[in-house]
Amino acid sequence: LYKGMSFAIMFQVPALALFLSAYDASKHSLANLTQSANMSFFGLHSPETHLLSGMIAKAAGTVIWAPMNRIQSLASNSATGHAPLSLSEAYRLAKQVCQLEGVPGLWSGYNKSLSTLLPYTMIYFAAYEQFKMLARSITSSKASETTTRHDP
Repeated sequence: LYKGMSFAIMFQVPALALFLSAYDASKHSLANLTQSANMSFFGLHSPETHLLSGMIAKAAGTVIWAPMNRIQSLASNSATGHAPLSLSEAYRLAKQVCQLEGVPGLWSGYNKSLSTLLPYTMIYFAAYEQFKMLARSITSSKASETTTRHDP
């Protein structure tokens, strides 16, 4: 049941941490940079900031996700079939790629993965941030409406 869990965790946890950290750091850095330069675009809550930060986050996360996807792809094409990928099998496949193609061979799918998912990620973060601001404004207006009704 848990045979492939260690492989997935080994890649997914650091990749997701890098992805989300890169998004948050780039969002705040862009906003601070443009604010200090007295620029009106790339504010903390502007869609442009979220689009660009999403792009940076996807590029960072894919650095880890691309080798994971390459190893999983090789595993599904090898004799293991659809069995969960163990760490030892993943190591064997990574070593095989490095011997045949060199270390950069692990990232051979980076550009394809990035170009396929980059637009989605950019739009996702821009939409997420806009909906988050909308939800906050609705929640705060309902909270203030509730307080005014109960005040004598």
